[in-house]
Amino acid sequence: MQDLGLLFQPNLETLYALKPDTIVITPQHALLKPALAQVAPLVTLPAHGLSAFISATQQLGIVLKREPQAAALIAGLSQRIIRARRLCARNCFQPVLFASPGWMRYTCGCIPPVSLPGDVLAACGMRNAWRASGGAEGNVLVELTVSPPSMPDRSCWSRRISVRR
Repeated sequence: MQDLGLLFQPNLETLYALKPDTIVITPQHALLKPALAQVAPLVTLPAHGLSAFISATQQLGIVLKREPQAAALIAGLSQRIIRARRLCARNCFQPVLFASPGWMRYTCGCIPPVSLPGDVLAACGMRNAWRASGGAEGNVLVELTVSPPSMPDRSCWSRRISVRR
């Protein structure tokens, strides 16, 4: 595996030396298009949302001459979504807040509805309780407010499984 540099700042000399047949980029690489196009033909794939993921998989299947494999991936995803939708129809009655621990103390990462994870959860039949917009990464970092301010110092707080220091 060759290190090509950063996602949006690739080492063009290294890339050129590799002589790729094709370079796959996303619309977020628009500023790099002129430089990358001098190295090899470009394929721009959509990057946001479930329908874009499916479209990108189909396009990659065509470009890489792997259409049956791409179709199998999409069919497998569809079957998993159908199974999850059946489970959710029996068990998911209220909107759910999808969150993960944040990288800073007293934060969490919430998954907004308009994102790849949000689209997948919606396709599975889950209703997202988060209504605000999100970042390009598919989540938004949210600061958690603890009230009263002295709560984190109390022993009952630190014994909670959901709290990490």
